[in-house]
Formats: sequence, structure tokens, C-alpha cells
Amino acid sequence: VKVRVFLSIYKNLGVLYRNKKEFDKAEYLFNKGIAVAEEFEDIHYKGILLNSLGVSYRERGEYDLAIKALEESTKLKMAGENKAPVATT
Repeated sequence: VKVRVFLSIYKNLGVLYRNKKEFDKAEYLFNKGIAVAEEFEDIHYKGILLNSLGVSYRERGEYDLAIKALEESTKLKMAGENKAPVATT
């Protein structure tokens, strides 16, 4: 559970930077969060962070990268028992 606190911080700080159009900083934080989620095998949060990364790519106009991240996010979310998070992607 403590790991999720850090994953949440990576996501929330990334969203703040994305909202400020500081995409490099946002994507750095999302990618760090993804790496931590992978290390701790937290598929749920990896899907959340990939979604945030995909939105950042979309806002920057990098559509191929956005599609790739969002498709991976969707796949991870579909593998979980709760399908509701798929709607956010």
C-alpha cells in the first residue's frame, strides 16, 4: 500500500506539469512511476500511469506514442477484475 502513495505522487505531479504544458517533466514523472509500478508488479497503477502518459503525448501532438500508451493502458485495465477504469482510457 505504501508504494501506491509514491505512485500517486508521481501521477499527480505529472498531471500538474502536464497542465502547465511542461511535457518533458510530466512524461519523466509518469515514466518513473511506470518503472516503480513494474518493479512492484502493480498492474493497476501501471495502467493509470500509462493513461496519463498517453494523454500527455496526445496533448503534445505525438499521436503514435499516445495510441501506443493508451492501448497498453487499456490492455492492462481489461485484464483486471474491475473493468470500470477502462472507461477513463
